[in-house]
Amino acid sequence: MKSTSKLFVYGVLPALFFQMSGAALYFVWDSNFSHWIYYATKILLLVWPLLWLGVVRQEFKKWKRGRFFLLSLLLMVVMTEIMLTALPLIDLQSIGLLVQEKAAAFKLHSRSLFIVFALFFSVLHSLLEEYYWRWFVFRGLMLKLNWKTSALLGSLAFAGHHYLVLSQFFSLPLTLAFGTAVGVAGFIWCTAYYKTRTLLPSYLSHIAVDAVIMGTGYAILF
Repeated sequence: MKSTSKLFVYGVLPALFFQMSGAALYFVWDSNFSHWIYYATKILLLVWPLLWLGVVRQEFKKWKRGRFFLLSLLLMVVMTEIMLTALPLIDLQSIGLLVQEKAAAFKLHSRSLFIVFALFFSVLHSLLEEYYWRWFVFRGLMLKLNWKTSALLGSLAFAGHHYLVLSQFFSLPLTLAFGTAVGVAGFIWCTAYYKTRTLLPSYLSHIAVDAVIMGTGYAILF
């Protein structure tokens, strides 16, 4: 099997399901080990593309970077505005107890611990997801598929684990609405990456989205 096919079949396709499987274990199947499963899943997201780095270097052709600074700012503003607009749709009181239970499962008992986790989630975790979903999965899918099909398939998989997480807090209609919005955001981020040849626009707007989520969680807990 050629290295391109090997990377696509054994590296990229399985990667579509790792985070969703992890979310099912650490968020849906609640246990005393949830936080450890969460961290293990994140380590897998970091390590899996690195295991294929030798092949990736050969198969991922270098892209010429396009203009990205203004697009980065625009995506940040638009994504933040969308998130803030969606907040009134959420009954924060009704999900307060669930948020507290999940925070306790992840050992986030104090303001300082939550702030550290929020910074990790907003700055580092968003970078991890962009590196994994856009750089590795989306770009890897393009080894065999056109960029629009790759963006659609990668974004559906990206939305998959969010549907699971959201289902623990919201009704089915809101879960479907918010989960689909995540998929749309993923498609936009894939498009931005493809057009600009850099992760900066998607990364900065991803930070903005996660910061709003963490800020909402802080407001509920403290």
